[in-house]
Amino acid sequence: EAYPPADDRLFDEDATGVEEKKEKSDDEFLGSWAELTAAMEELVNNKSEVSDFIQSLQEDRDTLKSQVSKLNSCIAKMESTIAQREVDLEKLHERFVACSEEIGHLEDVL
Repeated sequence: EAYPPADDRLFDEDATGVEEKKEKSDDEFLGSWAELTAAMEELVNNKSEVSDFIQSLQEDRDTLKSQVSKLNSCIAKMESTIAQREVDLEKLHERFVACSEEIGHLEDVL
């Protein structure tokens, strides 16, 4: 027996300290893991919300494109109608001038 007997009390205190540190480290890890999991779930939810929002924007864009196309068609029809009305107005003006001249001749005759 060259070595003195082991002091069980010191060994137990050291082991308890190591155990407490391990438990604290495990608790911190589990807490961090829970936070990471919650953050990942939030990201997944946000991704879903963003995807839904993008889909909604694409639908709105398609609707707007359709409405712009309809408006352009209406504008083209209106421009065509205006051009036709201008031709009709020019013809009416020519008839008015011709009638005015005819009235002037008739007044001269009377």
